[in-house]
Amino acid sequence: MKNLFTATYWIASIFLIALIVVSLGYSFPEALFMASFFLPGVFLSLYIPEKIRGEESDKPFQNTVYAILGAVFAETSLLLSAHFIILLMRNGQNPQTEYFDMPELLLNPVFIMLATTSFAAAGHFLQKRLQARYPDKAENITFISDRIHITLSINEIIYIESNDTKTCVVTEDGRKYYNKTPISRWEDLLGDKFIRIHRSYLVRKNAIIEVCNDKIIIGNEPLPVSRKYKANIKHISKRLYHEQ
Repeated sequence: MKNLFTATYWIASIFLIALIVVSLGYSFPEALFMASFFLPGVFLSLYIPEKIRGEESDKPFQNTVYAILGAVFAETSLLLSAHFIILLMRNGQNPQTEYFDMPELLLNPVFIMLATTSFAAAGHFLQKRLQARYPDKAENITFISDRIHITLSINEIIYIESNDTKTCVVTEDGRKYYNKTPISRWEDLLGDKFIRIHRSYLVRKNAIIEVCNDKIIIGNEPLPVSRKYKANIKHISKRLYHEQ
């Protein structure tokens, strides 16, 4: 059901964008084709901010601005390419002379940014609502460690540690598995049961037994909490206080 709603949303998004493009002089099939080229920009707007939030940096605002500019530039290039392909498909058109006879709105960076971020924000909100309404039933996760497929219950994992190009999956009974999946990807795979406390650490919420100023205790092991992620553990600190 969740996948059906998601697919319906993105199909509807293409049609809504196509309606805007039709008003700029394209036929409806051409508008649908052009609208499909908005999706890469929408997905960049959806996932780049999450990637930036997932990486500890002393220049988050600057990195965000660069990411937005990069997404707008990439989307503008894609729309120009789509327009060129449409001209090639039209009879009696010369793409070399009419390549830049493109509606100004589709070359406006403000419009591109607003269009892509609006659909991305709506898609993000939809995913959150669907996740709450239809939570994933699978409680197991499979990954490769030392060329062996490992399957663990999510509840067996207490934290993920990132170390350069490798990550370490640590279980409640002390087992450690190493693989090359980035910690940001683990954050997506493990979902809301886990919380980021540091650039290098992702921990299971209900395994935290103590919260200090700059560290948490999980199992019998202290793990550092970076300044960027302190806000993430405030509610956990309150929960532990009320449980005492």
